[in-house]
Amino acid sequence: MIPRDVRASIAALALCHSLGRNVTSVYDYDKAEHLNISVSLDGKTISGVDISRNAKLSGDLPDIYDHARKNYIHLGGERSPYTGYDHLSGTHFIIEMRGETAALYDHDTESWSQFSLS
Repeated sequence: MIPRDVRASIAALALCHSLGRNVTSVYDYDKAEHLNISVSLDGKTISGVDISRNAKLSGDLPDIYDHARKNYIHLGGERSPYTGYDHLSGTHFIIEMRGETAALYDHDTESWSQFSLS
């Protein structure tokens, strides 16, 4: 299972890539909460900070390093749907983009989580 707070970081990565612009925060629909996650993209190079987790995110797509968890997240695909794998939890996921909303499906829990730009 991908931890809930990590799902938000992954969604922010997908939003930044899909929309082609920086992300400064995301809204977590399940928690009804705005999260301070900043992500920028330069070519395929991702740079980000998830303030809520005190985590730096960096690397070249498709492999992004989560410095807080000392773990790689694989985010593949050029557009929706994205496919991915969280190496620490050993969980596959899918992200479907709907405009400024990212819906992440966690294969381990067989559940969806939604996040949007805020």
